[in-house]
Amino acid sequence: MAIYSKGFAIQTLTAGAASFEIYGIAQDRTALLGLLLTLTSAPGAASTFGFGVPAAIGQGPTLQAMNNEDGGALADLFPTMTTAWVTSPTAPTQFLRRFTLDNVVGQGQPIMFPRGLNLTAGSSFVLWNITAVGNTSINLIVDD
Repeated sequence: MAIYSKGFAIQTLTAGAASFEIYGIAQDRTALLGLLLTLTSAPGAASTFGFGVPAAIGQGPTLQAMNNEDGGALADLFPTMTTAWVTSPTAPTQFLRRFTLDNVVGQGQPIMFPRGLNLTAGSSFVLWNITAVGNTSINLIVDD
């Protein structure tokens, strides 16, 4: 088992669009332990996000590998995530978490899954912009 982490800035700020998607692409299950979203610029209005399983997984993603926090561990092909697609994922039919960040730089929201949110091969989770959102940094921690 290895712990992975990734910090990045979302690229899509428009309403009704995916911000990022994390994929399960290996035979083993991966567990999402938590994510932290922090506004890095004031968007002029509150930013509302939803997190859940997309109705359809994104196609043609530009995959970004996470950083393995154990330098001696073997390199794995998972977990991976993306902020850009040829075809974006669709909105979740139900959100696992939904929250709003006030229009204040530094406003943040931790999302924790103490037992891990399991991600199997061929599945994904997506962070969805319900409203137009401000520039946001995302940090996530995953255990495989």
